[in-house]
Amino acid sequence: TRVDHSAYQVNTTFPPRFFNNEVKKYDVLAFNRDTTWWDSLRPITLKTTELAYIQKSDSVRQYLESESYLDSADAEYNKLDIWNFLLTGIGHRNRFHRTEYYIAPLIAQMNFAGIGGYRHTLHGSFSKEFANNYLLETNGMVDYGFTNKDVKGKVGAGLTYMPLRFVRTFIDVGDYYDVINTYPSLGTLFSRANFVRARTFSIAQRMEIVNGLFGELTLDYSKLDPLTNLQMDRWTQVLYGELNQPTDFQPYKKAEIRLEFKYRPMQKYIIKGNKKIIIGSKYPELSMLYRKGLNGIFKSEVNFDYLETGIKHELQFGTLGYGSWSVLGGAFMNKKSLRVIEYKYFRGSDVGIFSSPLNSFQLLGPTLSASESYLRMNGIYHDQGFIFNKIPILRKCRLGLAGGAGYLAIPEQDNFHHAEMFAGVEWIFRIKKQLFRAGIYGVTADNTIALPSLTWKFGFTFFDEYKRRWSY
Repeated sequence: TRVDHSAYQVNTTFPPRFFNNEVKKYDVLAFNRDTTWWDSLRPITLKTTELAYIQKSDSVRQYLESESYLDSADAEYNKLDIWNFLLTGIGHRNRFHRTEYYIAPLIAQMNFAGIGGYRHTLHGSFSKEFANNYLLETNGMVDYGFTNKDVKGKVGAGLTYMPLRFVRTFIDVGDYYDVINTYPSLGTLFSRANFVRARTFSIAQRMEIVNGLFGELTLDYSKLDPLTNLQMDRWTQVLYGELNQPTDFQPYKKAEIRLEFKYRPMQKYIIKGNKKIIIGSKYPELSMLYRKGLNGIFKSEVNFDYLETGIKHELQFGTLGYGSWSVLGGAFMNKKSLRVIEYKYFRGSDVGIFSSPLNSFQLLGPTLSASESYLRMNGIYHDQGFIFNKIPILRKCRLGLAGGAGYLAIPEQDNFHHAEMFAGVEWIFRIKKQLFRAGIYGVTADNTIALPSLTWKFGFTFFDEYKRRWSY
């Protein structure tokens, strides 16, 4: 690099916010100008060797953007093996044409405990980015039950048409069996009491209001029915007993608006032509969700107001490991017509199974719900082998330590409070190209219902290559 300075300005006063979180900016035409245009602006005449270097660099860049090179670069991601079909799903990426699709794995397609018996589900997604950086996103699901010979499904499509502000409109329609508690325990996962029939239509509008502040407004309309006039499988009745009785309620229509904000303070970004590339922020993410049940709109029969606020953060400690924590609280400010399906639910605990500690509790007991207010706090830390890597014999075993805690308060449930702590040993191992993590954790808890307890739990998860992260 050779620089020719001119027009010096000394002791310049910059206007407020002149220096912001924009790390770098490329002009829309920066990559399309020819050598003549650059020569007209260049204040220094280049040497023959420098011109040759530019020509070589341009040829390398053109090759790196060619279809043959990008196809070879995508080949590793697109390569299929048994784990893709069974566990992680089938993903295919074409960076030259800017397309990508994903098909769920076999383990997610087979539902032996579906409504009425075995159901087979096919679901996936497809996206396409255009030359002007518009982004088309679609997803869909079709679900067939062999006992009742019923077909259910849903489909959604959205278009991001202002990529510098992430402005997107997304539409969803469907007729499917929806869950009441979106994160149930394994003991109630397939219980008929946790399902209703939902016929839905929604439209959502998202945008980045200012840098780091995202807002999304959704109008959701649905008709909800209990699971009646369906032939049910008998074995689930034996397994779940009373929990297998479908939730009984009068069918009703629901129109609801949801307004959600997420804010990442001091978010760094790059502007490249017509596209904004987010680098991230070292500060916690703040969130707020407001839900309003619209009584009388399209014959809607609900009338409630719900407000939820939260904060979460992922921390990297270099060689010391990483951690995540979150705090979430909410309250129904109006519940003139609040149905049990709209309650806030908390996942019940599983015997011997360690569930995601950022979204659940290990010794909570049965599934709980709140129709007034609640407060929840969760956190976990992984040392990524920092301790065991110092021990010569154990450093090759890929062992690590983990620990965390959780707290839940539901005042309406007889002033219920629950606190727990856990610590354990984790083992990361590989089968073929798939990474797995198994762990044994000691968990202790105390709450206002049960006596203090101590137990051991086993956890198992895998590294999601599609999202490039562990689930917790």
